[in-house]
Amino acid sequence: MGKHPRIGLLLGAAACLLAVLFDWIIVELKGNPAKEQSVPIPLPAAEPATAAPYTA
Repeated sequence: MGKHPRIGLLLGAAACLLAVLFDWIIVELKGNPAKEQSVPIPLPAAEPATAAPYTA
């Protein structure tokens, strides 16, 4: 691969990474409405332990 295509690919990859980074920063600064509206999943109640404790 020549020098110019390699530089072009590196610049394109860097531009994509920067675009994703800026998008992530904007979402974090504005607050993610999907995250705020999510309902927590209730966990089942814990069952009591039935095994004898280790006494050795």
